[in-house]
Amino acid sequence: MNAPMSILSPYDPARFAALGLDFMVYVRPIEDRGRAAYGIYMADGTQLAVMDSRDLAFAASIQQDMKALSVH
Repeated sequence: MNAPMSILSPYDPARFAALGLDFMVYVRPIEDRGRAAYGIYMADGTQLAVMDSRDLAFAASIQQDMKALSVH
């Protein structure tokens, strides 16, 4: 079931970005110092860490009691 757009309309971008800020992170591939790596980011886009592999990024997130989501 899809939520009607009217439910989201009262949220400005800053409030929407803050949803899940305290328990959710996202992991995405990045380039760090000329090498492939994976960045861990807060829901608002703040970078928390850089890991050598996707598995390490997810493990680090779980270790910190965060729910990691993959972003391509």
